[in-house]
Amino acid sequence: MDVPGLAVGRCFGGRYRSERLLKTGQGIETHLGTEVTTGDPVVIKVTDAATYSSGAAMRLEHEAEVLRHLQTPLVAPLLFFGRDAGSLYLVMPFVPGVTLAERLHGERLGVAGALALGRALLGALAEAHEHGVLHRDVKPANLIVDERGRSRAPS
Repeated sequence: MDVPGLAVGRCFGGRYRSERLLKTGQGIETHLGTEVTTGDPVVIKVTDAATYSSGAAMRLEHEAEVLRHLQTPLVAPLLFFGRDAGSLYLVMPFVPGVTLAERLHGERLGVAGALALGRALLGALAEAHEHGVLHRDVKPANLIVDERGRSRAPS
């Protein structure tokens, strides 16, 4: 997308409304949104067909395919994947919490917390690897943790 946040306020597939931009990167915008019939919070990842690179489209399509097959509570499942008005998008449930990067900026986890988080992360990665998926962007900014530092789901 040429202008970050261009999709804010837009309704995808007549069902998922973007409320605010969370982050941008590699040609993909990530938005906090709402499922309009239920009011449930969702995350919408979108790339605009007019401006996206084939690489951005391939990454989004690949992520959707991976999410279809993973069965672990530590990875947010795919709710929908589609094309709408020249955009390619996927939708996942919103996972409350903060990124591990934000959590670590405030305070340390401690040994027990770090070990628990490490075990949870390795379990989620093992599930992905069983499906032939290598997550290429594991970092604290892509991990959601709750107020006690427990892993919720990668973003």
